[in-house]
Amino acid sequence: MSSLVAVAFHTGVADAVVHLRRLVAKALKLGEPMVVICDPAELDATDLALWSERSTFAVHCRYDAPAAVLNRTPVVLATEVSQVTTRARLVNISGQWVADCEAFARVVEVVTPSGAAAARDRWKRYAQLGAELSNTGFGA
Repeated sequence: MSSLVAVAFHTGVADAVVHLRRLVAKALKLGEPMVVICDPAELDATDLALWSERSTFAVHCRYDAPAAVLNRTPVVLATEVSQVTTRARLVNISGQWVADCEAFARVVEVVTPSGAAAARDRWKRYAQLGAELSNTGFGA
C-alpha cells in the first residue's frame, strides 16, 4: 500500500551535496527525520562532504551505523530504502528511481542539469502512483 502523497522536484541544482546541506539544515530545524538515498559509488563522498563543511554542520549518520547512533540521528544516508526503518521524508540524490519510495509520505528529488532526462522519467512514474507533484527550479 502506498503512503506517497507529495513529490517535490528541485531541478537545475548545480551541486547536489551543497543543496543537500540546505535540506538537512531545514529538516533539523523542523525536527523532521530524513532519509537520503545516494548512489552507492557516492555514499562515502557524500558522507565526508556533509561532515567537512564547517559553516553548515549537518548531523547525520550512515545506514550501517550502530543502532544506538541510528536511533538518535534524524538524518540517515543510505543506498536503498530497505537499509532504513524511518519513513518520514526521503531525499533522493542518486539520480535513479528509488525502489519502495512509495513507503514515504514525502519525497524530494534533487536534480542536476545532467540528470534532467532521467528525472523526467521519474516524474512520470510518480504521476502514475498518484503523487502530488511540484517543481522548483534552482537555476544552475
